[in-house]
Amino acid sequence: VLYLFNHKVFGNVARVASALAAMAVSGSVCVLRRAVAAGVRTMYNPQTWAKGLSCAGCSASTRQRARWLQTAALTRAPLTTVGCGARLASTSAVGENVLKVLRERGLCANTTADDGLHDLFEAGPTVAYCGFDPTARSLHVGNLVSLVTLVHLRAAGHHVIALVGGATGMVGDPSGRATERDTLASKTLEDNIAGLQSTIGQVFDNADALLGCPKHEPSWTLVNNWDWFKDMNAVAFMTHVGRHFRVPTMLSRESVAQRMGTGEGISFAEFSYQAFQAYDFLALKQSRDCRVQVGGSDQWGNICGGCDLIRRVTGDTAFGITTPLITTEDGTKLGKSAGNAVWLEASMTTPFHLYQYFVGTSDVDVKRFLRCFTFLPLDQIDTIMAEHKQAPESHHAQRVLAQQVTLLVHGRSGLDDAERATRVRFSELNFDNLTDADLAEVKTQPDTVAVPLAWLDEEPLVVDVALKAKLFSSRNEARRAIDSGGLYLNDQRVTGVRQSVGASDVHKSGLMMLRRGRKKRSVVYWQQE
Repeated sequence: VLYLFNHKVFGNVARVASALAAMAVSGSVCVLRRAVAAGVRTMYNPQTWAKGLSCAGCSASTRQRARWLQTAALTRAPLTTVGCGARLASTSAVGENVLKVLRERGLCANTTADDGLHDLFEAGPTVAYCGFDPTARSLHVGNLVSLVTLVHLRAAGHHVIALVGGATGMVGDPSGRATERDTLASKTLEDNIAGLQSTIGQVFDNADALLGCPKHEPSWTLVNNWDWFKDMNAVAFMTHVGRHFRVPTMLSRESVAQRMGTGEGISFAEFSYQAFQAYDFLALKQSRDCRVQVGGSDQWGNICGGCDLIRRVTGDTAFGITTPLITTEDGTKLGKSAGNAVWLEASMTTPFHLYQYFVGTSDVDVKRFLRCFTFLPLDQIDTIMAEHKQAPESHHAQRVLAQQVTLLVHGRSGLDDAERATRVRFSELNFDNLTDADLAEVKTQPDTVAVPLAWLDEEPLVVDVALKAKLFSSRNEARRAIDSGGLYLNDQRVTGVRQSVGASDVHKSGLMMLRRGRKKRSVVYWQQE
């Protein structure tokens, strides 16, 4: 059976049943069940494997067997025999486990109906979705919390949907904004949709690698809400959707109430956004039996609107999970609306800058970020924090956090690039210690300053080169730093304001390092024109 699993020939249900029956002999049941658990981890239908266990004399119901097998896949726990049925050494149900995981990791800020959601997850696999509007060509760190939540749900055996709002992106979500969004041109919208699709797929692929999942058909789906809005006219929308919304409830939503209190107010388009998002949930419920929506805390009102619409139209109960918003130290939401976004697209925020952002996490936040942004076991996080407290100046916890997040967003190659760039900028290594590939990578970094090689013939002052590298905002500021011994050329202190740069100061690769104080550095690339 293990041989068949390894060679991926278990796609045929009849073969599966035959193989399971053939293995149902004395002394082989444990092997059989380990094989079945391995099959669940390769994301085949767990109910197929659960039915097969009946050949091994398992008397439990198909649903119960499927639940045990899915829990085995999530926890990597071995299956054991208890009486005449298959059972886990751990008796926790998979739904209970995933809610516990989300709460322990600080990924669950609120739920719409806690008991009902618990029962839904406990009953077996379900479908959950999270939406992302293409208002930029990349997601940002704030969105990563929702993506990580989807990964946890997916690892627990549930199917997840990532929705890109090709339609709602044109309407504009007022949540968290003081002014109305600009209307996007069609080409910009198309580029943004492609960028989001690429980023989401990349994060899921990297998460598979981090969790050690084998290559398989993914248990996630990417959809665009333009597919169901493109053929719906205004009359149809108002008739089938608008009639279920009550204006007082819509006015009470926090995103609307905040804008109503400003001089600009809110447009009808943005006011109606909550109805559009609610219909997304209904469309996914009707087409894919999606029962759970995940979103940031600022989406609470929109999520509640979707749950209410599903109840009014279908009579079914749907649920919402909100994730915490990531904020800066002053409490500002970390997103592009605030102008301080850290992007997940490498061309917008390099792997180096993403890595450095998390290295700069405060000691107050680092444990919380390790729990919500990484998949490290909680006991391992506790060990990391204990080591960090022994020598906080080494930033051990921050470096682990930066490594794990960079791996999740950019993969192994992105982490390698970030760590190479870090070695150059923040260590005592000189350029002779770097390989040709490292040197080439340093030259292409966005914060490497290129200057013409011909300028070197003029023996420019170090002050002028430092200004060109934007280490100082003015000549007087640079002179004060030199007088106090705070400017370094290739880790050698600059001794006076009249010191110049000569050919001997430039590495054969054309690179030179300037450092202000202990941390602020700039690489200067003397480029042949």
